[in-house]
Amino acid sequence: MVITKEWMAALPLGVNEQVAESLLSELSSMYASPHRHYHNLEHLRAMFKLLEHYKLEILAPDIVALSIFYHDAIYDSSAGNNEEASAEYAVGCLQKLSLAVNEIEWIKEAILATKSHQLPVDVSNQNDLAYLLDFDLAILSATWTEYKKYAGCIRKEYQQYNHFAYNIGRRKVLSHFLKKPFIYHTPGFKNEREAIARNNIKKEINWLRWKFIFPFI
Repeated sequence: MVITKEWMAALPLGVNEQVAESLLSELSSMYASPHRHYHNLEHLRAMFKLLEHYKLEILAPDIVALSIFYHDAIYDSSAGNNEEASAEYAVGCLQKLSLAVNEIEWIKEAILATKSHQLPVDVSNQNDLAYLLDFDLAILSATWTEYKKYAGCIRKEYQQYNHFAYNIGRRKVLSHFLKKPFIYHTPGFKNEREAIARNNIKKEINWLRWKFIFPFI
């Protein structure tokens, strides 16, 4: 299991090993569900790769790591409360790991923030939350080839919707990102990735407009 190393590194000292193994097994099964084409273990691996790259700039990397593990724990593309459900699930699991109350609360708030990808003004340690949110949206600034693969995976996750309904909904989501003053929060992501992400989103919106008229292109 590729993410075992990241899981073990994030656990607090003295944790019950059987409990930890059970929680990881349950998480892994959830992320490996066949209906997940993007929000899966590969998404977690990509985020952990970024966490390792920016580790020296993060104040509590272990807590960010646990946030990564649980941020998409519950995922149903037809539901509108995935983040809320994931946050509550995380709280129950993390209590079994004997994390401090303030750490569990931070992880809960971090997961909830992934719904809007905005920084709450009242959350502590905004630095780490900013990185978590940027890691989650890093795919938007990938190469166009990688971005197209991501867009295709998202479409598969919403396959219960017909072509026209998905097209309208997806363009609405993408347009929302473009209306933001910025997509990313951290200086490095803003400087290096913001323009690329916006260009990718515009290209997808343009492609969806054509596909709306010509569904089989």
